[in-house]
Amino acid sequence: SQPSAPAAAAADLAGDYGVSIAYGGQPLEITLSLARKDDGTMAGSIYVEQAGTIPFNTVNVDGKHVTASLSSPDGANVTMDFTIDAGTLTGNWSSSAGDGSAMRGKKIQ
Repeated sequence: SQPSAPAAAAADLAGDYGVSIAYGGQPLEITLSLARKDDGTMAGSIYVEQAGTIPFNTVNVDGKHVTASLSSPDGANVTMDFTIDAGTLTGNWSSSAGDGSAMRGKKIQ
């Protein structure tokens, strides 16, 4: 049987991405990971050297567009809104504390 279109699209987005953002006005490199769960939905996390791995609370996928949320170690709620096309990630993130920036990156595996 063929996987459903959403499941196939989600599988295409799965992987690890090296992403450049700005945090508190300073450049920051993060690793953003996405994986397809057995039920076809997506899960993921970001890895920040200074904070370790922070899991996403929610991951919503619509084609190549992803919206994900997480709880920052500083207590803020963070939303990431990005598109992945041919291994290139572009978008932005914002924090309930008022921070945010563009996001740009590439698939690393």
